[in-house]
Amino acid sequence: MAKVKITGHASGSGVLTITAPNTSTNRTVTLPDSTGTLLDTTSGLDATKLSGNLPALSGASLTNIPPQGRKNIIINGDFRTNQYGLTASTVAVTNGAFNIDRAKNYLVGLSGTVALGDAEAVNGTYETPLKYTAGSTASGRIGLYQTVEDYHLGETLTASAWVKSDNANARIVAYDGSTTTSSNTHTGGGGWELLKVTFSQRTNASQLYIWTAIISATVGSVSVASGDYIFITKFQCERGSVATEFERLTNAEQLSLCQRYYYLHATKEGGAHPIGSAAFQSTNFADFNLHFPTTMRTKPTLQYVSGTDYYTVYANDQLDHFSDFATRNTSPNAAQIYTNGGMGTGIAAGHAGVCYTRNVNAFMAFTAEL
Repeated sequence: MAKVKITGHASGSGVLTITAPNTSTNRTVTLPDSTGTLLDTTSGLDATKLSGNLPALSGASLTNIPPQGRKNIIINGDFRTNQYGLTASTVAVTNGAFNIDRAKNYLVGLSGTVALGDAEAVNGTYETPLKYTAGSTASGRIGLYQTVEDYHLGETLTASAWVKSDNANARIVAYDGSTTTSSNTHTGGGGWELLKVTFSQRTNASQLYIWTAIISATVGSVSVASGDYIFITKFQCERGSVATEFERLTNAEQLSLCQRYYYLHATKEGGAHPIGSAAFQSTNFADFNLHFPTTMRTKPTLQYVSGTDYYTVYANDQLDHFSDFATRNTSPNAAQIYTNGGMGTGIAAGHAGVCYTRNVNAFMAFTAEL
């Protein structure tokens, strides 16, 4: 018969007490046939000691589980979709304008430039950040913001971004139409730092703006010196109180999301880009229909650059150049465009042809941005 032996410790002076529970049922405790230490509520459990099959787990009582599906309600937070054609060459910043998809410039009290930064490692992944640089010394604000269309009334949200700056007022600020909430500020040390802010959307909030910029905690002006910069990447806002890893979408998914707000139909990159098939309704007057690849947020506004003979229609074995367009009818899904001025070769009604750009600066786009 095996025996049970309880051995004291030669150096200890405490008394160990084995206490029976309040039960009227006989119980048997079987000891393991091995040498080791019994596990209790204060013991650590080494993962290497786990073996065998775990029991089935139910998620019914689990908490703090991130929502499933697409989590980032910021669109194009890594700036990979670039229908506007921003490059590493700096361009002057205009407040409220766009130089890259869904990143609206914010510039007050200063001059400044924006450009794409060099690709570099940011928290384990290579990113091409957006870079804003102040061009003057003043009390002001510089950076970007996004107007979020899906702003989750009554929910807790967390915004985050990786930021590099030499100004200690670089931060994220969320505003729901009534309350501003600020993130931690960048140290201003010139390295990459994670900024994040958790806030609660009011149940009757009418909007959600999220800035990543050199600004005050209340979206006011701060001291900015000429040459101060802010690099931004991995811009994200998600449900819950935890800033998780940045959600990377495929290029196709992200482009489709961006085209809800801005659609580049004919690019600026060189001449002779097709616009559409044109039909002459009368002499020197042609129109054509365009269908958008994504349903846009609302009826969009036509954008193009006007210039002498920037565009042409080839019909009836002739080229007829012109300078301007106008819209006849638009919807979130399509637009009817017609030539507006400059035609004069006498192509008669009933002929059909092809319209395209013929100047390196010519382009056509449609915007339904917030």
